[in-house]
Amino acid sequence: MPGTLQGLLMARLDQLPTAKRAAQLGGALGREFSSALIEAVNAHADSPIRLPALTGQLDALVQAGLLTSRRDGDTAVYGFRHALLRDAAHQSLLERDRRRLHAAIAQVLQRDFAPWCLQQPEALAHHQEQAGLLSAALAGWERAARRAARRSALHEAIAHLRRALGLLSGAEVSPERQAAELRMLLLLSGLLIATAGYGAPQALAVYQRALALAQALGDEVALAKLRLGLEGFHFMRGDFARAQAVADELLAALGPRPDPMARLQAGWAQAKLLFHRGQLPQAVAATDRCLADYHQGGLQANAVQDPGVLCLSYAAWALWQMGQADSALARAQQALALAERLKHPFATGQALGFLAVLHLFRGEHLSGLRAAQRAIEVCEAGGFVQWLAHARVLHGRLRLAMGEAASGLDELAAGLAQWTASGAVVTRPFYLALQAEGLLLNGRADEALPLLTEAQALASHHGERFYAPELQRLMGELLLARGDETGAQPSLEGACALAQQMQLPGLALRAATSLAGLLLAQGRPEDAAWQLAAALQAVPEGHDTQDPRLATALLARCRQ
Repeated sequence: MPGTLQGLLMARLDQLPTAKRAAQLGGALGREFSSALIEAVNAHADSPIRLPALTGQLDALVQAGLLTSRRDGDTAVYGFRHALLRDAAHQSLLERDRRRLHAAIAQVLQRDFAPWCLQQPEALAHHQEQAGLLSAALAGWERAARRAARRSALHEAIAHLRRALGLLSGAEVSPERQAAELRMLLLLSGLLIATAGYGAPQALAVYQRALALAQALGDEVALAKLRLGLEGFHFMRGDFARAQAVADELLAALGPRPDPMARLQAGWAQAKLLFHRGQLPQAVAATDRCLADYHQGGLQANAVQDPGVLCLSYAAWALWQMGQADSALARAQQALALAERLKHPFATGQALGFLAVLHLFRGEHLSGLRAAQRAIEVCEAGGFVQWLAHARVLHGRLRLAMGEAASGLDELAAGLAQWTASGAVVTRPFYLALQAEGLLLNGRADEALPLLTEAQALASHHGERFYAPELQRLMGELLLARGDETGAQPSLEGACALAQQMQLPGLALRAATSLAGLLLAQGRPEDAAWQLAAALQAVPEGHDTQDPRLATALLARCRQ
């Protein structure tokens, strides 16, 4: 506080010299405090301030307009009219008196207000820190962080952990100090994933420091968790080679008789890499193995992200591309039900985002819009930046599908920008494809071209192939919209061949429909019909969804 301002505020308190001590006592308690608490501290033998007429002096401060007073049941609650006034009163105490006073407050809170301390451990930790009781304060800030994390107040939990780590930084180096720091960094890394994104630079700094501590302590359990986090960081940055190397380390460290949960985490790391590299049938098989381990371990909501929800969600997306639209929707719905059963907001936001994707693919735009809107609400409430970006992209694309062209495109672009700002590279080709597709549907092919070109370049550079056939199909559609039939046909034929090669009948049907439309326009209805019939036959289910309906209608036209 500037000295001149503090002087002005203290001058007001100096006009009430007796009551000033009451203000100093209240200032140590905080912006607001109950009469029961201030009276108990005033009566404490170790308090440096013990006033015989405390109530009268508090009333004098109220009459002077420095404090407010209200009733809470049978108790009076006082509050400073301005936080700066509270700060001035607190800072006017001598340092030795301030430390003694906070020590007395901490003792009173533990003795007389134990249930309140359980609900607000950060308040007790604050007084212990101010009193110089660093060991107790450290434990208190960690308790407060874990409690906040359990109720999904993630930013609050991060702030508490930062306070604890700040205290640790001044402590003498010892195995105990290193173990405490490692424990808190492990929690912090998960919270940063949720609030800043998997690929956030600050997450890498935490992982690197924690990894050094775990290696120094020989903590194999912590090393496994950190390897998993590092794999996620490199994966989200699109560095699949480094992510694969870490995932392989996780598998190699399991041993001959691994714990099911450790095997699950290692298996999940492999499964998502298989998916993004375009090996979707293998990815589904891997998620199924992971789910078997997941169910052995029992339902738990003690991690930032739930592997069971992720396995079901990724399998849902893969199954749709594999032509199993109904099984895909069932998996996505199971993922959401599991997340809600766990009362896990982060997993719920993820599951809703994946469900929105499935509804978009199936052509169920209103249902998708509702899922995306719910995902936005959950992620905004929890501060889950990565999945909020995903939900906004899908919400914008679904609004586009329902005719809201301008606002849908704006929201989609904003979501993609937010995803990119988090440091994430993975999945950007898919989002760029959605944006390009939206522009193409609105007759803006020239604007769509650079986006689709960027998507293909990113996918090629990082080896992210799960949506590669669709990127190629969209390029063919874009070239057609620009009047380049000669360039479009090889793209569409290549999309068909690639989808079949990757064993993705769902994407092959889309490519065949686009190609058949071109062949029909060229006066080749028999060739078009052959393409469509073969593609439809390869799709085993979901025949009442958007793509099979469009293909069936086009096939009927070809056979007229």
